[in-house]
Amino acid sequence: MFAGCDAPPWWCEAHHLIHWAFGGETTLDNTGLLCERHHGKVHAGFRVERDPDGTWHTHRPDGTEILLTRPDLLVSV
Repeated sequence: MFAGCDAPPWWCEAHHLIHWAFGGETTLDNTGLLCERHHGKVHAGFRVERDPDGTWHTHRPDGTEILLTRPDLLVSV
């Protein structure tokens, strides 16, 4: 669930949110679906995390969050 990615689930790979080498379990609660490109980015410094309410967040290697705006929701004044 990388911000802005619209790859269908069948193109995606399961990613451990907490890597199994650091005690992360192979459970649905500890996995997210990422396309191959974004899965590589996560292993190269980007970070994805999920809030308890199911909201996903994507962070750049410098820690800033990638926030998307939808032009169809912006109101001109």
